[in-house]
Formats: sequence, structure tokens, C-alpha cells
Amino acid sequence: MRLWPLLTVGLLVALVVLSMKYGLSRGATMNPGTVGIFLAGIGYPIVGLIALLVALRADYGMVGRGLRRFELAVSVACLGLAVWLGYYGFLGLRTWSY
Repeated sequence: MRLWPLLTVGLLVALVVLSMKYGLSRGATMNPGTVGIFLAGIGYPIVGLIALLVALRADYGMVGRGLRRFELAVSVACLGLAVWLGYYGFLGLRTWSY
């Protein structure tokens, strides 16, 4: 259960790190870094939604109340950021097509 929010944050970190590394200098060609930016951008909202659904379906017997609230907060924050990134066109960004 704790894996999904961690994976969501990991994809966000990968998206930021790859964007900083392959920014304007090598972003115009299709290479492993730009494909990673694309895949991390596609996977981020999907994994965030899975994390929210898993957190909502968890029963109190399996995890504590505090952990469940924390997972819900992280999942909602990640989905909110995904909406913001999607609004500005950063999710699924194919830098090689510009």
C-alpha cells in the first residue's frame, strides 16, 4: 500500500531530473532522456490515481489512521499537481516534436 505514493513521487522526481538534464541542449532529439520525460509524464497521473484508489480502499485494520490520512494527502497532492502539469501541457511532453 505504501508503494504507490512512493512510486508517484519517484516519477515526479524522475520527470524533474530528466527535464533539467535534457533541457534545451539535447531536448530536440529523440534519445533515452527525452523518452524518459515522456514516459514519466504519462505514468505520473496514472500511478497517482492508482495510489489514491488504493488509499481509499484500505481498511483501518491493515494500516493506521494516520498513515491512511498521510497517503490520502500525498495522493491528492500528486493528482492536483498532475492536473496543473496537464493544464500547461507538461504531461506526455514530446520534446523531440517541437
